[in-house]
Amino acid sequence: MKLKKKDIEGSRSSYRELVEDVNSIVLLMDAEGTIIFFNNFAEELFGYTKEKIIGQNVVGTIIPETESTGRDLKEMILGIGRNPEKYKSNINENMGNNGERIWVSWTNKPVFDENGRVVEILCAGNDVTERRQAKKALEYRSEFDRLITSISTSFINLASDEVDGGIKQALQAIGEFVGVDRSYVFLLSDDGTKMDNTHEWCAEGIEPQINNLKELPVDTFPWWMEKLNQFETVYVPRVADLPPEASAEKEILQPQGIQSLIIVPMVYGRSLVGFLRFDSVRAEKRWSEEIISLIKIVGEILTNALEHKRLVEELESSKAYFQQFFNSSPVPLTLIGLNGKRLDCNPAMEELTGRSKEELVNVPVGDIYSEEEQLMIKKKLVNGTIEKGYVHGFETYFSRPDGTKLPVVANTSLIKGRPPSIIYSATDISELRKREEEIKDAKAFSDQIINAIVDPICVVDNEGRWVRANPAWGRVVGYKPEELLGKRTKEQPFVTPELTEIREEKLWKPVYEKGMVTNVEIPYTHKNGKEIIGLASESLLKDAKGNNIGRVLVIKDITEERKREAKIEELVVYLNVAMDSSPDILLVFNREGFVTYINKEFEGDFGYTKEECIGLTIERLADKILPEEEAPFLVKEIRELLETGEKIMDVELEAMNKERERFSMIYSASGIFDASNHLIGAVISIRNVEKKYKEYIEEAKRYVERWGEIKEK
Repeated sequence: MKLKKKDIEGSRSSYRELVEDVNSIVLLMDAEGTIIFFNNFAEELFGYTKEKIIGQNVVGTIIPETESTGRDLKEMILGIGRNPEKYKSNINENMGNNGERIWVSWTNKPVFDENGRVVEILCAGNDVTERRQAKKALEYRSEFDRLITSISTSFINLASDEVDGGIKQALQAIGEFVGVDRSYVFLLSDDGTKMDNTHEWCAEGIEPQINNLKELPVDTFPWWMEKLNQFETVYVPRVADLPPEASAEKEILQPQGIQSLIIVPMVYGRSLVGFLRFDSVRAEKRWSEEIISLIKIVGEILTNALEHKRLVEELESSKAYFQQFFNSSPVPLTLIGLNGKRLDCNPAMEELTGRSKEELVNVPVGDIYSEEEQLMIKKKLVNGTIEKGYVHGFETYFSRPDGTKLPVVANTSLIKGRPPSIIYSATDISELRKREEEIKDAKAFSDQIINAIVDPICVVDNEGRWVRANPAWGRVVGYKPEELLGKRTKEQPFVTPELTEIREEKLWKPVYEKGMVTNVEIPYTHKNGKEIIGLASESLLKDAKGNNIGRVLVIKDITEERKREAKIEELVVYLNVAMDSSPDILLVFNREGFVTYINKEFEGDFGYTKEECIGLTIERLADKILPEEEAPFLVKEIRELLETGEKIMDVELEAMNKERERFSMIYSASGIFDASNHLIGAVISIRNVEKKYKEYIEEAKRYVERWGEIKEK
């Protein structure tokens, strides 16, 4: 539009009246950008009065020299005057009197003079800040979404040893995108008491802190740890405004120059495993709820990546451990597919079968068995394991290359992997079979010995039941072993109530205290009702480890022996009466030369009681009853008798009583022999000569007196 100067002035008056009160920005500026007209809406929007703004250049007042995007707006204003067609419409950043940035969509109409030069530019604009911000936010969200998708996708194909590097790249990408100075990951210890900074990214010029943030006690940050444990995000737009309950955190953050931060909990399996943290050091930073939600997603991605890494490492460690265990196990092991073919075997299996791994792997499992067993092996081992999940104690045998057959016990277990397989173990039981045969032979041998023993013997288990008994029981109690086995002792037909009481007090209790009890006299009843007396001995039966597995009971029938003893005791009584009635002194010595008996005549003549003499040696007794010069002779004679058994007849010696009174004696001695004619002692007969002489004189006196009486008559 070309106008003469007077026409331009007229035109100004006309449009001023038209646009003064419209709801859009309308301004007029010259070709260099100096403001000529500024309507009411422009005043309100930019915060300038007409008086203050008219005459001022748009650059530096309502337009910054440089846009926040970096565009040179001063050059753009000059460009409008030089090239109006290029800038018919444009959107650029403006600013109000208070410094607030405003985005305006402009329509520019140049006014030319009569020479065709641009003299003025009519500019009409609308505030598009909100629309632009919404668009920018949408673009930011879309870009953030793409970034998150990219990060998530990048972890899919990462190997476990690449995850740490991937996390560092993700921290950098997110940190740069949201404009923070430091981003890092903290992981909690297994017990949840400490935390470690494991991954970190820092913007240029920001000092890394990862090496200083190891094994920090979680109670160092009580306020935000309480929130994180409740799976809440900690958002601090301004550290200086932290509440009093966050004083511990504030004291740590402010010296580090941290102005804003956001912390996102990292949760796995409903447990807090760590957190993702972003710090803004150089400026305060605010994040929208939408962006915080996206950051939470990043936290979930990193958590899943770390957990996936942990699980993979555990799996690899488990596989390595399994393989190490598999190969080093002394137990022969084979890994079998569900098709029945071996997938792997360990050296112990190679040694057991006599075949190499190459000969065993990828061939059917039944090939090392006899032909007749192969179908059974497939059915019971493979199919049985698939059906039940395991097979235990399956006995079979291997056919070795040299033709020998090796007995084994096989056990299997189903491994529910991908794909599933079967772990198979084989135990060589050839030695066990050999031992079983040896045990059978030993048992047969012991049975023969036990059965040959003349006295009753039985083995009782820990429950008190008889498990073995020899035939002697039939002879002694009248019951065959098969009538006694399986019953407890108190249930045996020959046991009396008296025997039960005696066994408990004198056998059962003592045997568990001492391990063995011998020669306990017990009564029991024969099948025919006859009372029997037995001499019982019982001992604990132990296994190779020293554990009690039962008791052994042996009984000797002493019924007849007790009868003989009774008769002997009766004879001894008769003998004692006879010896005590003897007019001669009698002494009995055992084979060792100890006094075992003296009669009443000895007590009367020598003045010593039985208690004083019985148990003395011949030497000590001789010192009591003989003078010093006579004692050695008697001792020598008696000692020779106890060696040879030769009799001593009518030897005269001088004796001495307890009062040291001497008298003459004549003694004879002879040996005592048992039923087998073995010398077991000696008996000495002593006659007190002086006493006899006195008796003879007294008898003679009585005879003379009587004879005199007869003659007188």
